[in-house]
Parts: sequence; C-alpha cells; structure tokens
Amino acid sequence: MDLDEDQMRAATHSGPRPAIVIAGPGSGKTRTLVGRHLHLHAIGVPRESILISTFTVKAAQEVGVRLVEAHGDIPETERRRMFVGTFHSLCVRLLRQFHDRAGLPKDFEIVSGDAQTAILKDTGLSWHGEYQDLVDMISRWKDRLVSPVEAAAEAARRQTPDLVAAAEIYGAYERELSTRGICDFPRLIIATIRAANNDPDFRAYLQRRFRHILVDEFQDTNRLQIALLETMVGQGGNLWVVGDDDQALYGWRGADVRYATDFGRRFRGGTRYVLARNYRSTPAVVSAANAVVTVNTLRVAKTIVPMVETEQGDGVSISGFGDDREEAAAVAKAVARRVRGGVAPRHIAILFRSGSLAPVVQTALAREKVPVRLVGVGSFWSLPEVRLFVCVLKAAAGTATKDERETLEKHARRRQIAAFLHTMKGVPLSAAAEPASNLLSNLVPEGLPPDRTGLWIEASQQAAIEAAEFGGYVEFFEHVAASAGTSNAADGEEAVVLSTIHASKGLEWPVVFVVGAELAMLPHHKSTDVEEERRLLYVAVTRAMRQCFVSYAEERFARPQFASPFLFEMADRCDPEFRIGWRNRPARPTPLPAEGV
Repeated sequence: MDLDEDQMRAATHSGPRPAIVIAGPGSGKTRTLVGRHLHLHAIGVPRESILISTFTVKAAQEVGVRLVEAHGDIPETERRRMFVGTFHSLCVRLLRQFHDRAGLPKDFEIVSGDAQTAILKDTGLSWHGEYQDLVDMISRWKDRLVSPVEAAAEAARRQTPDLVAAAEIYGAYERELSTRGICDFPRLIIATIRAANNDPDFRAYLQRRFRHILVDEFQDTNRLQIALLETMVGQGGNLWVVGDDDQALYGWRGADVRYATDFGRRFRGGTRYVLARNYRSTPAVVSAANAVVTVNTLRVAKTIVPMVETEQGDGVSISGFGDDREEAAAVAKAVARRVRGGVAPRHIAILFRSGSLAPVVQTALAREKVPVRLVGVGSFWSLPEVRLFVCVLKAAAGTATKDERETLEKHARRRQIAAFLHTMKGVPLSAAAEPASNLLSNLVPEGLPPDRTGLWIEASQQAAIEAAEFGGYVEFFEHVAASAGTSNAADGEEAVVLSTIHASKGLEWPVVFVVGAELAMLPHHKSTDVEEERRLLYVAVTRAMRQCFVSYAEERFARPQFASPFLFEMADRCDPEFRIGWRNRPARPTPLPAEGV
C-alpha cells in the first residue's frame, strides 16, 4: 500500500505508547488507518486482536471494504472475528456474549426512537414538549456520564422547571430500563463499563482480546466513549487514534476537542503525528480555510500544504445579497448554469449551518428544475416545531383533526395556545402566520441544547414566511402535505446535495456553495463556543475540491442580518496570491458576540 512519508511514519508507530494522528482535510486519514492495520498484521499481530472504532456505521462499512481490499483474501472464520464498527456495536457484541456480567438477559432488547418515546410515556410522568427532544436531553446527560441524581441536582441549581421535570423523567426512565432489562444506545456503553469495573476477569478479557485499539474521528469522542477507551486500554494496551482537532464539531453533543489537543496528558506519553498534505483541494481553497481556522487558539498548530494544482476557474468568492430569497435565487441560477454547462449534479453541494435554511434554497432550485437531495436534515415540514406550527394554524382555520386537537389540548401550555386560538378566529392566513410563529417561539421546551433551541426558533420563523406566500389556508396545507418527507430527486437520479455542514464532514465535491454565512447564523447566536463555529466554516470550505462560493443575506427570517465576522478573517488573512473576491463587501466588519454584540 503506497503511503507518503508522513502517513508511513504514523502507520508504523511502534512501542506501547499511545499515538494520535492529526489528519487535516484530504490528507489520507482512512488510507493511513488501513495502513496501520496492515502494518500491525505484518509484524505479527493477529487481525482479530485489532479493534477499529468508527464514528458511524457507514464509515465502518467503508473501512471494512478497504481492509479486505488491502489485505486480500481473509479466511471467513478470521473475518468474522475481526471487529470494525462503532463503540455501540462493539458493546452490543460484548454484552450479547457476557450479558450475565452486566445483569442483562441473554436476548436483551435495544430501543431507540418510538420505542424510547413509549417507555418515557410509561413512566406516568407528563412532558409537554416533543418526546424526541426529551430523548436527546437524556442522551446528552448520559454522554457526559451525568446520573439521574446529578441531573436533578443540576436542574435544581438552575431553577428551570422544564429541566427539573426532564431530570425526574430521566430517573424514572432509567429505572424502567433496568426493570425490563433493556438498553438504549448510551446504556450499551455504560453497561459495558460497569461490567468491566465490577468484574476483573471481564476487564482482563477485554484487554487481552483487543491488543490494539484504533479509533477514527477521535476529535468527536465524548466523555462516555473516553471512559470506555480508558477501561479497555488498561496499563499495557496500545491505543492509536486519528482525527482532526480543526474538524471537531460536536461540543454541543458532549464531545470535547481537548481530548485531541491534550491527548498526551490524558493518555500518558502519547506521541503525535501530523498529516498536513491536502490531496483534495486547490491552493486557493486551502488558503481560505486556513485563514479562518488559524484564528482559533484551542488547536494543534500545523500548516496544511495543498497538493492539487490550480486550474482555470478555481477559487473562492464571497457574495452579499439583499435577503435570503435573493441569495437562494442567485445560488440556484449559478447551479443551473453549471449543470447546463456539463457539470454533473452530484458534483455540486449547497451547505448550511441550520436546516431552517433549506426550504428557501430548495424552492429556488425547483424553479430552475434542478434535482436535489437532502442530507443531514429531514423534511422541513416534518420538524416537530413546524408540525406544531401547522397544527396551530389548522386549529385556527377550524380544520384540525381529532388527533391534532388532542395534541394542543394536552400540551403543557395549552392555556397559552387556547388564548392564541381565541384571538385568531376568522383571521386570514396572511395575518395569522407571524403571530403563530411568535407563539411557537414561546413554546420551546426549556433545557434543550442551544443548537436545538436555535433551530426551533428559526424553523418557526421560516414556516411563517413560507405560509405567508400562500393565498389561503387550503393552499398552504396542500403544499405542506405534498412537501413533507420528500426531496425532489427520484431514487437513483443524479442530484445536487443540500446538506448541513455537520453532515457534510468526510465528503467532498468539486463545487460547493456555503449559504447563510451571517453573524447570527455562523457563528450561531445560540452557540457558546465561537471556536467550534469557526471550525464549522473551515469544514464547509474544505469540502470544496476546486470552487467554493460563500454567501450571506442582509435580511433573513424577515429580520436584518450582518455578514459573519469569519468572512472578514477569511478575506483579509488569506494568502494575497489567492485573493478572495467579495461582491457587495460591507464597509467594516461586524464584531463577534464575545467582542460586544
């Protein structure tokens, strides 16, 4: 397997010391991971003794295919003993084999989604919001290793009624899981850790069974996963991880970039390797992305070197537009021109910070007859807050179904909803949409993560704008029914990708549009981590292989907006050789929230 000299040094790391490989965008991360597996086997380590943990099931499948290709023929019996998968799938395999050590039945059930909602309802405790949001809150507590007792204490300190209720339900939910002998996904890891801590023989087995542990996307690990690694590695284990601190995007979900930047402190004597050659993007794209991310202070210092030669038309540009519809129309026309000019739709992506930006862009692309496929975000009209918005408007119009009326009547803030509906009798859609959005903004469940709270409010605002486009309730409800759960590309049809930045990580396209680069959106006004927000723009730009177009609107959600301060960093700090053109550049930059806004 051909590796460059940096990849080879990382792949052939020797000794019992742990190692972290900092792999920049397009630097051959997966190639180096597979190279490490090949090296270990070549020096006598049985393949079944090497564990590879990936961030997603899809990534595990891709790595598995690459491993088989690289190793050649692997006996079926040996292949079954190899492990490539997520932390959760690893724990499922272990707990199925050693269920008695964890106090679980042999055929224990794993629950998610609707099954979790049903268990939450079975506790007998009431919850006024969407149960999926409650599931997310409980999962976040578990990912941080916060017990129900600790969650209750935390809620009491913050004096937040919704959070207190959520913590109480969390405790009842955990008791229900224990009584039934079932697991949700975080509990799979928790049960494995507890079994290992309570049973020295089981812990010793883990450390013998997996002599080498390889972890992909290490920068996105959370406290719970780190605890599992510490349990498995032991004193003499070999830990080799790969990731990129500049692409750490999941702080809101419990991940901590410091696990990557301070690797050597947590895992004593850890060695660091850096893969700095970018084989994906042109020099202009690399320069623009570096200009942004190097402003961060919590990062491993490195210089990314582009290995792709520049061609005619390559580059990065920034554009400002009057409002979000003007922005969407311009992006759609630019995409349509490229498709008509011979660029395959699959080679183009449009990225955004929040799923609430998708509807206006999707509508503009539909006008240009460009097929699209949504990635990382469900149908806008299927979002819980948008469904509640539509439910309220149906009640105002007198067309709500029995189930929809019951949803509103059982809501914890039903009096507020009832008062609103009383004032909306006979009011046309054009006059009811904005008040309904304001109502929804007041129905956000307390205790939601900042990102989720921001999306709730933005989606409610966008729903009102979309509704106001229609002449009456009937036309609007027909549009919602036709749009829910769909993207307009048929199965197998080539399509332009519309994706959140989070979901785009690990992917690449020759042409990338990044929309909504505004002060309130990127950095997001609900985020408390400006450096993670800066990393989001870095990831978005580095998805582009050749052309990257970044844009913002001076009005979105019917409110004034300002260009993201990150854009000024990118334009002003970029290598002068790759000057970034900026259409309608403001006279002066807008300061970051931490600087006084």
